[in-house]
Formats: sequence, structure tokens, C-alpha cells
Amino acid sequence: MLNLKILYKTDPRIHFCPDCKKQGGLKKSRSRNFYEKFVKFLTPFSMYRCQLCGWRGFKSGYLIKAASFKSLFIYFFLFAITIMIVSFILKRFIIK
Repeated sequence: MLNLKILYKTDPRIHFCPDCKKQGGLKKSRSRNFYEKFVKFLTPFSMYRCQLCGWRGFKSGYLIKAASFKSLFIYFFLFAITIMIVSFILKRFIIK
């Protein structure tokens, strides 16, 4: 079966800390100011804090894998074919 997912949802709490490189220390942190709330609202990033080293920053809950590029290529190809078909129909039958 072909999996056409582009983004894979992951749990950043089990990933490595960007600062100390240890696994399992990340915990969700509250947004403290307008900037952090703004970034959290508009992007897939959330605030996390490492309980082991104290690092605090943004981390995404989504991952792009190598198979994602194959899916993107398939979607782009289907989009291009659709554009060509619609263009042909418009030129041939509607716009004269």
C-alpha cells in the first residue's frame, strides 16, 4: 500500500534535546509573551523545556521523512496533469 503522507506527527518529548543531546528530557512549556504565543498560533512549533539542562525553545511536532519527497513529487505531478487538462478543456470548448 502506498503511503502518501507528507508530514508525520511525532512526540517531541521523546526526541533529543537540541542543547544537551539527551533523550527524554523535553517537557511542554507555557508561552510567556506575545511573540511566543504568536509563533505557537501560526506555526506547528510549540515551546518545550529540557528538564535535564534547562534549555527552552521551540520544537516542531511534525517530521518530514525521505518518503515525503516521493509523496510531494506525486502530488506535484497530479497537480500539473490537472492544470494541463483544465487548460485544454478551457481552450477547446469554452474560450473561442
